[in-house]
Amino acid sequence: HATKACELAEFLLETPAHPTAIKCLQRRAAARLQLSHYKDALNDLSLAHRRGPGNAEVEKRLKEANAMYEEARKEKEVERGMRRASSGIDGEVDGTDFNTLREMEKMCVGIGGDECDYGRLETLLETSEQCRVFIRSGEGSRLLELRRVLGLAAGDLRGGAAKLLGPLKVIRAACLNETNRDTLARAGTLELVVKFIARAWNEADTASREAVSAALFLLHTCSATPGPRTSIIKALSEDTKDTKGAVAGLFAMLERDLANDTGARLAAAHALSLLGNCAVDSLARTALANLYHDATAKI
Repeated sequence: HATKACELAEFLLETPAHPTAIKCLQRRAAARLQLSHYKDALNDLSLAHRRGPGNAEVEKRLKEANAMYEEARKEKEVERGMRRASSGIDGEVDGTDFNTLREMEKMCVGIGGDECDYGRLETLLETSEQCRVFIRSGEGSRLLELRRVLGLAAGDLRGGAAKLLGPLKVIRAACLNETNRDTLARAGTLELVVKFIARAWNEADTASREAVSAALFLLHTCSATPGPRTSIIKALSEDTKDTKGAVAGLFAMLERDLANDTGARLAAAHALSLLGNCAVDSLARTALANLYHDATAKI
């Protein structure tokens, strides 16, 4: 379909002054992005921008295409670095040395196992953009493996909370990269995290409270980006029907006695930041108001 869209656009663009020329360029650019022809897509959008300066839609698509091109460039650089590292060649990729990438590769193999060092994985992801790019390589396989681990542990609150803490922290660190946030949002990961919070926020044990705080930090991080924020808002909006669900938990955390509980203060801070990010959306504001008449004042 993308190839046919390109051919149709080329036919219509034979008349540059045609009133649909800019729209054709946009559609051909969209098709080329689907084919991963990033430079060609950027050329189309740049031409559309020159022909229609001030067109907000074109400017938005041009910004998005530039971001996609940059992320694709990073992935190629990381792949090239991994090949060179495998050949025993020293070097670095945008500030991250090959040995760090090899360490990241080895540690990712252990994801889901009892011996996985999630703390070290979190550190690598927090400190290196190239490690954040690497973890989604292979069609997001490592990120999606983390999502699978999350799903298995979230289904068992008795033993799952402790197993969730490490993966949640690693995913949050990976989500310092916006493309990773989008990848996880498309996989339904953020809805899964909301459901976990709904089940666990009122648990009194330390493991559950720490896991809930990590889950809130993850959602807070992802809610800074429009696409993932929409997924979170949808999940929270559906959850407002449950007076003991995730949204109720967020407000309950704000109302706890925080004076002598550092963990509770941290969780409340993440809950407040998440609610603040979501409140920019009218759907979220309406959903919150349906559950709490003074929700805006609380936020």
